[in-house]
Amino acid sequence: MAVAQREVEDRVKQPGESFHQYFLSKLKVLSSAFPESLPATHISRVRAKFNDAQVNRYIRERNNIAMFGEECHKYDEHIKLHPRASLYRGFQYPPSTAATTSTPQPLPAWKLLVFPSKPVRDRGKREAAKAYRARIDARTRSIADHVDPATNKRTRSFLRKDGSIKFIEWPCKLCSKIGKKHV
Repeated sequence: MAVAQREVEDRVKQPGESFHQYFLSKLKVLSSAFPESLPATHISRVRAKFNDAQVNRYIRERNNIAMFGEECHKYDEHIKLHPRASLYRGFQYPPSTAATTSTPQPLPAWKLLVFPSKPVRDRGKREAAKAYRARIDARTRSIADHVDPATNKRTRSFLRKDGSIKFIEWPCKLCSKIGKKHV
């Protein structure tokens, strides 16, 4: 068992193999060799043998196996669209000065791999945050001066969820922030 586990961990991505193919084949053998491991552990073992820093910067998922596989597939598509990006290996020496010890020349900008400027956020989180802001805005818009039937004076109040008016008996934080005095 230990020998099989060692062989599975030592498997490296082959040059002609796509990252998604490598991910699927390595995940299959990792799952059988290490059945008790967490998905994050499997992902880190797959990442360790990519042997490409560009992939580790492009593929950001570290916990969800399905998302990691999808990002591997997207990276393969990116490589198909931008084949020169996969040739980036750091600095390149001109062919005439390869044997000399001259200063390294950086690659032109068009050969570098382009990464998204912002990380992709989960759409569900974005929608939940928007709904929360809308609820808070609706609550603050309902604050107004209404006539209190007990005192016959205009008093700060707000609308409850059921539509009834609740009169504020002490200064609230929202009112004091906007400068309204409690009557």
